[in-house]
Amino acid sequence: MENNNIQPEKSNTKKMFVIIAGIIVVAVIAILLVLLLNKEPKTSSSKNSNTSTNTNTSSNTNTNTNENKKEPVIDADYVSVQYKNEHGLSYINDIAVKGEQIKVPFITFDTSDADKVNKEIKDLYTEYESRIKESTKCMETEEDIPCGIHSIGYKTYTTDDILSIVVLMASSATSVPIPDYLVYSFDSKTGKLLTLEDLLTKKGMTKEQLIQSSLESIKQFAMSEDYKDSGMLEKMTEIENFIRKNIDLNQTKITAESGVAYFIGDTKGFNIITTLYSDWENESFVQILYLQ
Repeated sequence: MENNNIQPEKSNTKKMFVIIAGIIVVAVIAILLVLLLNKEPKTSSSKNSNTSTNTNTSSNTNTNTNENKKEPVIDADYVSVQYKNEHGLSYINDIAVKGEQIKVPFITFDTSDADKVNKEIKDLYTEYESRIKESTKCMETEEDIPCGIHSIGYKTYTTDDILSIVVLMASSATSVPIPDYLVYSFDSKTGKLLTLEDLLTKKGMTKEQLIQSSLESIKQFAMSEDYKDSGMLEKMTEIENFIRKNIDLNQTKITAESGVAYFIGDTKGFNIITTLYSDWENESFVQILYLQ
């Protein structure tokens, strides 16, 4: 009898254990479901928040890019205001700026080539600043002596991916200015200084074709109304020899004594800066010509 009483008691205990275990399992599953349901919206919110942040960051980046975008060439800010306001030569070859005696460029490319050119131009400014000081001093003390007028201006040309910068330096003790030039060509995408060979490659020309085109344009200039009696046509051999002698020197400073430079102008074609000769008092002068 005792055994019969014990068996039901054990059976009841077992049933209670199974029930409690089931309740625990259900509770755990319910908790897990609640956690999963709560976690998903938070993740979605987090994603939206990140997307919004990224969008704002992108917007800020674009704004900063636009704000930091610079023109490839700007006026150099080291030029003394008093020299800007002095009235020098009003114009020559449409480069010098009317009403401004000195205006020089500053190239903003972050390259060693741009740094090199900016130094050359600043050295030029320093040289002309000294000349202007001397001229100003002369005019203050010697009223009857021509003291000279000095002017610097520049012009830029951008065609395709070529940026050309032509700096004009003009000095005059009389009414006729004597010009010199600095000429540079840059790749506007990379900031690399381009050689004549680079320009020829971009334009699909040979050096000999360029020389012959130059001579043809010079002949047309020599036959123009102003120069048809100058004897320049008779000097064509001398002019050709000068061009052939100087074309490979890759000089950036062009004067009446040395240098031949080419640059790409508004017409997307070559322009030449070179010395021309005439019989007018054995005159030589530097001239810019567009090549046909």
